[in-house]
Amino acid sequence: MQGETSRADDFAPSSKSYTSATVHSKEYGLSSDISFQSAKESEHRLSTDVSVQRTTHEIKKTSGPLVRLIHSFKRSEDTDPETGEISLGNDLSGFSLQMIALGASVGTGLLVGTGSSLAESGVLPLLLGFMVIASFIYCMTQALAELAVALPVPGSFTLYACMFVDKSWGFAVGWNYCLQWLILLPMELAAAAMTMHYWPQVASKVSDAQIITYFYLTIIAMNLFSVKYYGYFEAGFSILKLVFIMLFLALGFLLAVGLIGDSPVGFRYWKSPGVVSKTYVDGFIGVIITAAFSYTGSEMVGISASESKHPEKDVPDSIKKVFWRVSMLYLVSLFLLGLLVPYNSPELVGNSSAGANASPFVIALSGIKVSAIADIMNVAILVSIFSVGNSSIYASSRTLVALAEIEQAPSFLKYIDKKKRPLIASICAVSTGSLAYISILSPSGAETLFLWLMALSGISVISTYATIMLSHIRFRKVLALNDISLVEELPYITPLGTAGSWYGIAVAMLVFCLQVFVSCKASIQHTDYFKIYQDISGFLVINLFYVGHKIFTYVKHNEFEYMVDCKNVNIKIGRFANESSRRKNKLDIVQNKTQCGRKPWYISIRDYIRDNLGSKANF
Repeated sequence: MQGETSRADDFAPSSKSYTSATVHSKEYGLSSDISFQSAKESEHRLSTDVSVQRTTHEIKKTSGPLVRLIHSFKRSEDTDPETGEISLGNDLSGFSLQMIALGASVGTGLLVGTGSSLAESGVLPLLLGFMVIASFIYCMTQALAELAVALPVPGSFTLYACMFVDKSWGFAVGWNYCLQWLILLPMELAAAAMTMHYWPQVASKVSDAQIITYFYLTIIAMNLFSVKYYGYFEAGFSILKLVFIMLFLALGFLLAVGLIGDSPVGFRYWKSPGVVSKTYVDGFIGVIITAAFSYTGSEMVGISASESKHPEKDVPDSIKKVFWRVSMLYLVSLFLLGLLVPYNSPELVGNSSAGANASPFVIALSGIKVSAIADIMNVAILVSIFSVGNSSIYASSRTLVALAEIEQAPSFLKYIDKKKRPLIASICAVSTGSLAYISILSPSGAETLFLWLMALSGISVISTYATIMLSHIRFRKVLALNDISLVEELPYITPLGTAGSWYGIAVAMLVFCLQVFVSCKASIQHTDYFKIYQDISGFLVINLFYVGHKIFTYVKHNEFEYMVDCKNVNIKIGRFANESSRRKNKLDIVQNKTQCGRKPWYISIRDYIRDNLGSKANF
C-alpha cells in the first residue's frame, strides 16, 4: 500500500508551472528522476543577483553592438537554485517547431541526393523505397511524440536509450546521432560547391574553396543569435523552400501535360528507357539509404521539445503535421521527377563525374526555354543548404550538451551563455565544417565527399530511429510494470502502440541486412572491397562506441549490465502546466473518441485526412 502511495505521488498532477527539466547524473551513469521547477522558483532564480542584472542592462543601454555581442558570450547567471545547473531557454513556439523539423527534412537529400538514386534504380524503385521509409518514419515519429511529451528533456534520444535500454547503448546512440549531424555540415558545404557549378561563369571565377568559405561564414553568423532567432531563420528558410517546391510542382505538371515546352512529356520516359534500371535491385537498396537520409530532421521536434513553450501541446501536433507534409512533398515531387527525367540521363549524379547540374529538379525544368526557371530552382537548393547546415549546428550542439549533462561528454560542453546558447558545444559543431575543404583535393572531390558522407549518415539515422522505437517499447513495459494507466497518465498516446515500433525495428534490421548484402556483392564484382566499409561505416561507428563504452565501464567500475532492468526504472513523467490543462486534455481525448464513434466511417476518414494533412493549419 505504501508503494502504491509513493507511485501515485510520482505521477500526481502538479499545480506548478512547468519551466524546465534537469537530468541528474551519478558517477558515469544517470538517474531516472527528472525534476521540474515551479514558477515561484524561477522568479526567485531570476531575482537572486540584482547587481548582475543592473550591469547587463547598463551594457545593453550604453554599449555598441560588438560589445553587447561579446558580453553575451559570458556564462549565464540564470541557474537552478537546487541543482546549480544552467538550462537552455524555452522560446520556441509551436509554429517554430514545425518549421524547424520541416526545414531540416526538406534539404539536399531530396533536392540533390535523389539524382544518384534515380540513376541507379529508376523511378519505380525510387517511389517504392521512399514509401517504405515513410512508413518507417511514421512509426518513429509517433513513438517519439509519446516519449518527448512525457519526458521533454534536452537530448531526448540519449536519455531515453540510457533510461530504458542500456547506458552503453545510450552513449553510442548519443554520439552516433551527434556525429550524424556533425558530418552533415561539411556535406552541405560540399553540396554548395557542387550546386554552384551549374553557373559556369561563377565556377570559372570562384573556386570551390571560396564557395565553401562564403557559405561557412554565413552559417556561423546565423548561429550567433539566440534560439528564438534560430526559429525565425528556419521559418524563413522553410517557407522559401516550400514556395520553390510548389513552383516546381506547378511547372513540372504543366511541362508533363504539354501546356509549356515543345511537346507533352507524359509517360514518355516510363516507356523508354523504362521505370527500372538494369541495376534496380541494388539501386532499390541505395534508395532506402537515400530516403532515410532525406527524412533526417523529422526527429528535430524531439530535440526542440525542451526549448518549447508548450511541449505537451506543440510536440505531437508538430510531429503529425510535419510528417504528412514532408511525405506528400516527397512523393509528389519524385513522381514528377520520374516523368521529366529519364534514369539514364548523363546529367544525373551517378552517371556523370562532373557534378554539374547535380540536382534532378534543375534537370527536370531544362525543357522550359526560360533559363531563369532552372536558376530559381538552383537558388532553392542553396537555401536548403543554409537551412540544413544551420540545423546541423543546432542539433549537434544540443546533443553534446545532453551528453555532457549525463557525464558522457566533457563537462565544459555544458557552458550556456547569457543568450541561452550552448557556446562551447556550438563551437565544436561549427569546427567540423572545415572537413568540407577535403572536397577540393580532386576535380570530383565535392561529389565524392557528398556521396561518402550521405552513406555514413544514412545508416546512422536508421540506427538512431530504431533505438527511439526500442526505447518506446521499453518505456511501455516500465509503465505496465508500475500499473500506470496510459489514458490517465500520458499526455499523448500513439495510435500505433508498440506494434508500430516493432514494425519499425523490423524494417531497420531488414534495411541493414540488405545494405550489407548489396555492398558485399558490389565489392566482389568490382574488386572494390573498400566500398563495403563506406556503405556500412555508420553501423561500424555506433558499434565501436558501444563496445568501447562497455569495456570502459567494466574496467573502471567492474560491472556489466546487458540491458536496463525495467523493474528498477523509477520514472517521473513531466506533467502539464496545471490541473485545468490536464483535465482539458483528458476531456479532449474522451470527446474525440465519442465523436469518432458517432460519425459515419467516411466522415471520420475525411476528418482524419484533413487534420493530418494540415489543410487548416498555416504554414
